[in-house]
Order: sequence, then C-alpha cells, then structure tokens
Amino acid sequence: MKQHQKRFLAKFSGDPNLLGKIVSDGDYGVRESVASNPNAKKEHLDKLVDDPSNWVKRAVASNPNLSKEHLDKLVGDEFSPIRESVASNPNAKKEHLD
Repeated sequence: MKQHQKRFLAKFSGDPNLLGKIVSDGDYGVRESVASNPNAKKEHLDKLVDDPSNWVKRAVASNPNLSKEHLDKLVGDEFSPIRESVASNPNAKKEHLD
C-alpha cells in the first residue's frame, strides 16, 4: 500500500483494528493521521502521546477522545502548537487552561 493511501485510511477509517496496525508506521504523516482520527481509541493515543514528532503530538492534543491524563502530559510541552491544541481540546479543564 502506498503512503498516501495509508495516510488517507489512517485519517478517515473507523476500523480500530486497522488503526492499531498502522499506529506505529514509520511515516510520521500516517501516525499524525491516526492521531487526528476521531475514531482513534485510548490505546492508539497512548502510543502516540510520546511520539518523537511534535506534529503527531499536536494532532494527539486535538483529538476529542483525549483523556485527562494525556492532556496533563501534553499541556506543559515546550512546542507551543501542542499547548495551543490542548487549550482548544473539548476535554480541556480549567486547570489545563490556567
């Protein structure tokens, strides 16, 4: 499968099994697409919250399924787009915004 096809599937698939298979892909764009997918499960986000790519972590911080624990971890990140995504996440609490 070509990378652009994997990125498309990662971004739009509702199949958690498929997302689980590609969550550790070597292409950061595939991981970023999984991270932004609203169908990503907690176990997918658990893997991606520590991703070496700041852009993947930014996508994780925007995911509507993000847990308080994930938000707690990302809110202090040194990369400002990650903190901005945490602030705009619907699950962010007052403590995250402070």
